[in-house]
Order: sequence, then C-alpha cells, then structure tokens
Amino acid sequence: MNTHSLERVVTEISEKTVPIERLIAGASLFLASLLVTISVFLRYLFSYSIGEFVEITGYLIIWSTFFGASHLLYKNGHLTIDVLLIRVSERKKLVLQTFAYTCGTFFTLLLTFYGLVLVIQSIQLDVRSISALRTPMWIPQMVIPLGGSIMFIRFLQKALSHFRLLTSNTGGAETDR
Repeated sequence: MNTHSLERVVTEISEKTVPIERLIAGASLFLASLLVTISVFLRYLFSYSIGEFVEITGYLIIWSTFFGASHLLYKNGHLTIDVLLIRVSERKKLVLQTFAYTCGTFFTLLLTFYGLVLVIQSIQLDVRSISALRTPMWIPQMVIPLGGSIMFIRFLQKALSHFRLLTSNTGGAETDR
C-alpha cells in the first residue's frame, strides 16, 4: 500500500468518525451541564445535594474534552503559536507542520496503547472509584484509548497529507485536512 492510498483510507475512516465524535462530545457536555444545573437547583431550592453528580459530571467533561479535542484537530481549530512559522518560507513551514503532526501521531499512538493497557488492568483488578457509586474505573478510562485512537487517525491523516505535499513538486501549498 503506497502513501497516497493509505492517506485515502485514513481520510475515509476520519470522515466516518466525525458524527460519532460530535455526538459523544456534544452529549457529554450537554449531560454534564444538565447535571450541574439540576444539582444547583436542588441545592438552592431544597437544600439537597446528590454527591454522585459531581463524579458523573467529571467523567462526562473528560469524555467531552477528548472527543472535542479530536474534532478541533479535524477542523483545524486548535490554537497554534506561529511566531516561528510566520518567519520561515512556505516549504519550511510545511516541514515544521509535518514534523508536528508526525510527533502527534506517535504521541496519540502511545496514548492509545497505554490507555488500553490501563483499561485492561482496571478490568482484571476490578478497580472501582472510592465514591458511593463505586464506578468500575474502566468505564471512564475507556475515553483514553477511544479518544486517543480517533486523535491518532486525525494526526496520521494530517501527517500523510502534509508529507504528500512535501514530496510533491509544489511542496509549499497549505492543506486543510
């Protein structure tokens, strides 16, 4: 399989994960907001608090963060510090961006692998939260390999795309995805 066909396959996978990550990020953030709102109303109107809401809200925000970060990478929405990039040629900029995306690819591959190891160990050892819910920790920890794998796909897609541009004759054009 050559680089161009690999890029095409990764792009297809990336496009298919967009609705899933939008749903997970959006639903997680919505549910976290809903739980916080309910908690505030219960506390102020009835002087009643549901402590488990804090734990669940924390898990939901983490899920939203992982999948939201992946979607931002897909949309090129992350903040970049371009002090160096504005001072170099288009070709050097492309080299630096390709390097950054390649580093991101390897980092998210490691994150996914070790996240999966963590989940497997948590299942084997039956690790649970110390709260009243006694949540099996593999459930909130699953965000690490799931979110990491989608970010891996995004970084790989961008690295391959930039590498293709770098090795092409034009070698300096920008890419959106």
